[in-house]
Amino acid sequence: MGSDDLITSTQAAEILGVDRATVSRWSDDRLKPEARKLHVAKQLPGQSGARLFDVNDVHALRARLDAEKAAAAAAKAAGR
Repeated sequence: MGSDDLITSTQAAEILGVDRATVSRWSDDRLKPEARKLHVAKQLPGQSGARLFDVNDVHALRARLDAEKAAAAAAKAAGR
């Protein structure tokens, strides 16, 4: 994975259609790994170094969220 494949939390939020704070919550390292929706690919140095995400992981999460939303809408339309 090259540095061109890494994006900031702001860029990830734009792709996902959520607030940057949501991206931070979804990638919180205090969560159990299986509970995280998004994994940090790299954290820059410093006390509050920026978190960077693999752009492919972000797009995969977006696809998964879109599929879940479509399934929920279909179930609702079917009267479930």
